[in-house]
Amino acid sequence: MRSPARNLRTAVRTSGYLAIAGVVLFAGIGVTHLVSAAGPVKVDSTSYQAGAPIRVSTSKANIFWGQGTSLDVSTVVCTSRNLDGNYPAVLPAGTPQGSESLAAITDPELGELVYLASSAEPRFRNDLVTCEGPGLETVRLSQDLQTPLERGAAIGFLVAAGVAALWGFVTLRITRPRAVGGSPDRVAA
Repeated sequence: MRSPARNLRTAVRTSGYLAIAGVVLFAGIGVTHLVSAAGPVKVDSTSYQAGAPIRVSTSKANIFWGQGTSLDVSTVVCTSRNLDGNYPAVLPAGTPQGSESLAAITDPELGELVYLASSAEPRFRNDLVTCEGPGLETVRLSQDLQTPLERGAAIGFLVAAGVAALWGFVTLRITRPRAVGGSPDRVAA
């Protein structure tokens, strides 16, 4: 029969091995999540006429991109509402602070696209969005870039990986087999 101290040592050592496996898992998820949203904007090839209602997902944020020969972004208004026409809301126009580099992008297949608005805030995630204004000819969509909450979740996974690494290191270090008789070659069973 094994002593309670040896059982405890085995349990703690096993938790160290599980923590090391957790490091790989948490770090993999965290890095993948950070890298997957850091790429270039991927604009959907489907285009919508200016003024036409665009049916959008209410669970995901979208960026609305405009195209037109004489498009003046400051005159374009994008409005969201639900299917029965209630709860209309004007989406904030222009790029969010810190994202000025997205004001205009050039897609190799679609040409120049101008940032119109985003439905990043949940109150703007209604079923239909209409964008209209002088010079606006077509509207296209892309998924919104990584939100602070998603970035925070990725950082949380990376912090969890660090905590798991620390736990694994400490538990495996203190529960390692001790040398018997002063010789490092002989290890107690």
